[in-house]
Amino acid sequence: MFWYSCPALLKQYFDDVLTYGFAYGSKGKALADKTFALAISLGAREGDFQGKFSLESVLTPLGPSATSSAPSMQHHF
Repeated sequence: MFWYSCPALLKQYFDDVLTYGFAYGSKGKALADKTFALAISLGAREGDFQGKFSLESVLTPLGPSATSSAPSMQHHF
């Protein structure tokens, strides 16, 4: 995790790989039988993220990216 988001290179990877016609859409079946999980490294304990900036709320934007291309999303670890 980098300033409550993903690093720029990871964002670029998502933009390049999770494309219409490959990862999702009517012909996008490349990730159809895959499972998505987040492995996150933090400089604090998960319990230190509370309230408005809980870990779940910080990771919320990554959920739709995963579920639009992979049918199954596992809990972060």
